[in-house]
Amino acid sequence: MKSDSTIRSVIIPCGDQKVLLPNAAVAEIIRYEEPMDIPQSPAWLAGVLMWRQQALPVISYEYMNNDKQTILGFKSRLSVCYCFSGDSSKIQFFALIAKTTPTLLLASEENIESTKNQENLDKTAHCRVVVAGEEAIIPDLLELENMLGDYVPDFLKYKEDYLSQQIKPVAVKKPKLKKLILEDVDEEIVEIFIEEAQENIEVINEFYPQW
Repeated sequence: MKSDSTIRSVIIPCGDQKVLLPNAAVAEIIRYEEPMDIPQSPAWLAGVLMWRQQALPVISYEYMNNDKQTILGFKSRLSVCYCFSGDSSKIQFFALIAKTTPTLLLASEENIESTKNQENLDKTAHCRVVVAGEEAIIPDLLELENMLGDYVPDFLKYKEDYLSQQIKPVAVKKPKLKKLILEDVDEEIVEIFIEEAQENIEVINEFYPQW
């Protein structure tokens, strides 16, 4: 296989839908963080949050193509993607919600092919393919950027409000430490604690030399 015939790629599990992107289009994979809701925005726009001092719109790509929200869990991630429009007055990045951690793969002519099933695709999808045995959608990133365009003022306002709050000095009072008074503690609890501590010490003395 020729080295120039492969493309380093990322499979993003957006719920039941999987998205295939070139690795160069993805800036970073971060833990999922609940975004702030944007009033009167469509269901596919989950909200916006701050990332590296940038307003980061969060997109539910599964909702765009499947009309249902991704079920989130502790393994959920955000795939931060670059914007390629070149308009510095707009957003520089956006994020796709990933149900679990995206995976890397090498896409090539040998392991990727178009499928006959090209129905029910949103206008943000180029096509549906099978890569390395998995079905995935190749999205139109520029179309995604265009759809976010109507909400750029909301994103920039969120960024302005966020940064203004961040730089505002806040007086922090040190909490006063309350001295522990022995009389305030249940004597029975103290006895149980001391007994357990003695048992732990005996176990350590018995087994530590063997380690």
